[in-house]
Amino acid sequence: MSSIQQIAISAVIPSYNRADLVARAITSVLEQSLPPAEIIVVDDGSKDDTEQIVRQFGDAVRYVRQENGGGARARNRGVQETTHGWVAFLDSDDIWTRTHLEHITRAISATGGMAAFYFDDMVLPEPPDTTWWELGGFLIQEDHVLVSDASEWVLREYQPMMLQTTVCNRRAYQEEGGLWEDLRNAHDTHFFLKIGIGRPACAVRGRGCVQTADAPGSTRLTSEAMEVHRFINKTQAFRDILRTKPELTAVQRRLLNSRLAHSYWTLGRFAWEDRRFGLFLANVMRSTTTDLSTTARLMSHAVRDRLNMAPVRERTSHGG
Repeated sequence: MSSIQQIAISAVIPSYNRADLVARAITSVLEQSLPPAEIIVVDDGSKDDTEQIVRQFGDAVRYVRQENGGGARARNRGVQETTHGWVAFLDSDDIWTRTHLEHITRAISATGGMAAFYFDDMVLPEPPDTTWWELGGFLIQEDHVLVSDASEWVLREYQPMMLQTTVCNRRAYQEEGGLWEDLRNAHDTHFFLKIGIGRPACAVRGRGCVQTADAPGSTRLTSEAMEVHRFINKTQAFRDILRTKPELTAVQRRLLNSRLAHSYWTLGRFAWEDRRFGLFLANVMRSTTTDLSTTARLMSHAVRDRLNMAPVRERTSHGG
């Protein structure tokens, strides 16, 4: 069993044009009941006063700047800059609850650091006082639950872990290649599939982070273009896992193929609404060749609901 004092966690905060919010995020890290060993803010090419705001914290925070490359690249850069064995992520417009790192650290100590990653729950902005675990139907009764293979968790429709609530083993993170930087969306879904299938993970009871929608032009505000891009990235993520994880069981492979077919079908629906009928047919064909039964089910639902069908962007799940 590891001593709590021997467990050093590096906090990584990526930020882009959030000078008015990043100080709040940093403060929530500094005010942890068990603070991290270091705090690194990666400025992803901001054009505002982010650097001046961060530097006001002095030696308590290390400022790193890079050309704009997206959240995945900024987090990977942050991990490269860390000097300790565990890495925790926080978005610059979110807030950690005061005991987040303490609860995670106690779980790491109690389990001897066996898990590739540890995670707790997140409070969502909408509906009020709802958590991510509640939304996805995930529940643990104990203070923490360690599983030797996190496949069942990461293959849930709503993965119970979020980057902002996760502390990763730095070596495991790097062994899996970190976040896929080509994915502007769904890189978290892809990452947890990579690191969770066949590896141990630990869920920790409690609310570790409060997610907000405070950032101007927040990417959490849904638009059709963003939804289309998100589903394109999801198809890339699912294809990559199917290609690179030969250890997948037949059941797991069928599940991922079904998710992939659903994503293709959704892209087809978007194309239909935009009257891009060639693209619609292409995506329906991709869905059909990926998983015929899933496509047939979705097609049946579409026909049944045709007279009162809501636009696809109002009907699609935001889960994994």
